[in-house]
Amino acid sequence: QETFWRDIRVGDFVLLRNNEMIPADVIMLASSEPDGVCFIETKNLDGETNLKLKRSPYETSWIQTAEDAYCLKATIEVE
Repeated sequence: QETFWRDIRVGDFVLLRNNEMIPADVIMLASSEPDGVCFIETKNLDGETNLKLKRSPYETSWIQTAEDAYCLKATIEVE
């Protein structure tokens, strides 16, 4: 379902499409690309316009649909 960013909470799964703006505090779990990569522009954060390569973790790269995400049971630790 579509919702406002202000209504997103810790632990929510978010489906992002090409060229959508996202908040900086998300973790990419999977990509539609076979090798699990995507390119992110961080112009609004650091002023750089070049694209940065991001790769999803191997352990979650199997996620391809919203239904797949519901099967995920994981603990994610970040600094």
